[in-house]
Amino acid sequence: MLIDEPANHLDTETRNNLVQYLNKKSGFILVSHDRIFLDKVVDHIISINNTNIDIQKGNFSSWQENKNRQDNFELIQNEKLIKDINRLEIASRNTANWSNKIEKLNIILQILVQV
Repeated sequence: MLIDEPANHLDTETRNNLVQYLNKKSGFILVSHDRIFLDKVVDHIISINNTNIDIQKGNFSSWQENKNRQDNFELIQNEKLIKDINRLEIASRNTANWSNKIEKLNIILQILVQV
């Protein structure tokens, strides 16, 4: 069963009744923007992302915590990669400059040897 935004426009008493009812049920998919409501009635989260579909055991809060942790890890990894790329670009430029200097020196030496 797919349940779409069931808590919208409900008063507090009816919302609490719905929470109690759903806690007795299993095997449904619930779509809601109400994070507090989700935390009270779900035990798994299905997250449809750009590149995959992720299923995690737990409520919305535990999913959000895991997502934040993963996002922070990826940001740190990206920062490390950017630093590595910058370091390698500098090393590449230094090597190219050194190579150009050696090549010029070799040309000058060849000219001097011929003279």
